[in-house]
Amino acid sequence: MRFYCVDGVGHAALEVTIEDDDVYHTPGTAKFSFRFEPGELDRFLERLRVVEIKKCGEATLHAAV
Repeated sequence: MRFYCVDGVGHAALEVTIEDDDVYHTPGTAKFSFRFEPGELDRFLERLRVVEIKKCGEATLHAAV
């Protein structure tokens, strides 16, 4: 996972790369990205902290519309 700004105005994005470990078959990679509102990252991190404390739950980062 990589969080980054896409421009000088502060538009934020998340890039996710998932790679196969190549243990049983041909290696593969899936890569995707989406933009989100900067304030949404704060809400996402708050939800992650709750998941960490409770040791269960989910945290979702909502994409910009």
